[in-house]
Parts: sequence; structure tokens; C-alpha cells
Amino acid sequence: MNKLARYIIIGTISVVVCALLWYFRSILVYIVVSAVIAMIGRPLVRKITSLKVGKFQIPSWIAAMITLASIVIIVLSLSFLISPFISQISNQLANLNIEKLNGMEVLNKVNEFMVRMFPALTSEFRVETVIIEKLKDIATIGNVSGVISSVVGLMADTFVAVFSICFISFFFLSKEGTFTNIIVAALPDRYEENIRRSSKSISGLLSRYFAGILFESLGVATINFLGLLLIAKMEPSFAILLACVSGVLNVVPYVGPLIGHIIAFSSSFLVYTASSFGGSIILFAGVVLAIFLFTQLVDNYLFQPLIYSSTVKAHPLEIFIVILMGGHIGGMVGMLIAIPSYTVLRVVAGEFLPNLKFVQQITKGINKD
Repeated sequence: MNKLARYIIIGTISVVVCALLWYFRSILVYIVVSAVIAMIGRPLVRKITSLKVGKFQIPSWIAAMITLASIVIIVLSLSFLISPFISQISNQLANLNIEKLNGMEVLNKVNEFMVRMFPALTSEFRVETVIIEKLKDIATIGNVSGVISSVVGLMADTFVAVFSICFISFFFLSKEGTFTNIIVAALPDRYEENIRRSSKSISGLLSRYFAGILFESLGVATINFLGLLLIAKMEPSFAILLACVSGVLNVVPYVGPLIGHIIAFSSSFLVYTASSFGGSIILFAGVVLAIFLFTQLVDNYLFQPLIYSSTVKAHPLEIFIVILMGGHIGGMVGMLIAIPSYTVLRVVAGEFLPNLKFVQQITKGINKD
């Protein structure tokens, strides 16, 4: 077989494989998510299996069930924790009395400016009234029912996704190396040793990375909660909700914190009357924004360098460029998976292309580990 025919066959096989992966992309996502869950839960499984009850040692399948159940309970607990606070904010919004808001002189200037800029507006126009009425419309039962009806249509797909991920995660957790064995079975035998070394390095790096991200989110949420509760004098339920939202959004690099700041600043106008803050509403909103900006500085200069330097072993500039590329390719989802994907590519490149100078440069930190 000549080289041209070989290249044609390889190209054809590659196209077919890519087409199949795209066609079954949802299943591929289930497997990848399950692999991530297995990486996060692996330390707990090892800890449980190391325990002994008399002469009885806990088997791996029981440890996997306990670990998976713990993860599910944590996720459900967070959902049940946040739901009542969302309901409270909806009620607060529905009963909001604009006349109770201080700092009206600033809003009056904004209204006068809007009337001058847009002659079609009458002198009775008030921007705060428009905003509040629109938000009230969103919070009405009718709209909420419409949203619920739309969500019900997705319940079947969601159930399939959750069940599939839990089922696959159980086997990944109960038997270490299952995901690696799947990859090894799909590739030639001569690459088995390289794949297993790569898998071990990737598992270690990503496990530390996801643990670091969890620590970062909890740290951001805690600082924001304490600031909103103690400095802004915000009602505890609202402080918890905004802090949880900021922690979750912080997982998305750069864009997530910005969205969190916008949500916090906008929400401050809605929850002002429920707080015991002594200043005007404008000062209250400024304090809320300042708290989030302070937390962002702590995150940028303390949490992130600690996570990126000690987990994925990459330079901050390197990480920044990778996140920008991920955002350009896949938007917010691309930014979210940019660092884990780059970590995998670095390890694989270092294992299979160790002689390339560029590869040696980007895997320098990993090789020192």
C-alpha cells in the first residue's frame, strides 16, 4: 500500500470517527462529565475503602455509592437552600414601594436627563417606575407558570442526562482506571503505556484543579456573604442568595465575576428596603458593589494564583490566553472548559511529542511535578 492510499484511509477513518463523535456528542458529554465527577470523588472513595469495620473492609462499590450519594445530596441541598430565598426576593419585588427609596434626587436628575434627551417622553416619566414594573411583570405568577411549562418539556431529557451521568459515574468511581481502559481499548497497543502515564498525570492535575475551584467558589461566596451581612446590613436570606450566585458564577473565568457584579448592583435596588442600612439607596448600591470588587481583588491576587500555580502548573499569562481562546471558540462554555482541556492537551503533548521545543516549554511545570 502506497503512502497516498494510506493517507486517504487514515483521513477517511478520521472523518468517520469525528462524525460519529459529533452525532453521539450528548453521550460523549455524559462520559466526560462522569469522568470529572469520578476525579472529584476519587479521594473520598480511597478514604472509605481504607476503612475497616472489624475484619470487614468496605468494598469499592459501596464506597462509590456513598461518594455518589454525597455528591447528589450536596447538589440537592444547595438547590433547596437557594429556592426559598428566590421566593423571598420575588415577594419583596412584588411588594416594593418606590416611595420608600432614598436618594431620589439622583433618580430625579436621571429622569430629567432622559426627558431632555428623548422629547417623546412626558414629564411624568420615571425610569425607576419602568424598571420596577417590568421586573414585577417578570415575577408574576403567569410568567413563572410559563417558565415552569417550558421547563417541564425538558424534564425527560434532564432525567435521562442525570440518570446516565450517575450510572456511568458509579462505575468510574467503583473501579479506578475504567475511563483509561476505555481509551486504551480504542487505540493501538503500542500507546498503552503512554496513555496510562498521561491518564495518571491528568487525573492528578484535574483533581487538584477542581478541588481548587471548589475552594475558590466557597471563598468568594463566604467573603461576599460576610460583607453583605456585616457592612451592607443586608437581610441574611438575600445576602446568602447573592453570595451563592457570586460563588457559582465565579467558576466562569473573567465573565462570571462581571455578571455577578452586575446582578449584585442591580439587586441592591430591590432589596434596599429590606436592609437596615442607614444611608441612601445610591450609597447602599455603591457599598454592595465595593464589597464585590474587594472580593474580586482577593480572588485575583490570592485564590487564582494559588489554584493555577499549584494545580495545573501553568503561568497566569498562559492561562489568560487559553481562556480568551476558549471564549472565542465556545463562548462562556468554552471559557469554562478551557483550562481543563488545555491541561489534558499539555499532558498528552508532553507524553507523545516530548522532543518538540514548544511542547517542552508549555509542559515545563508539569515535568517538575
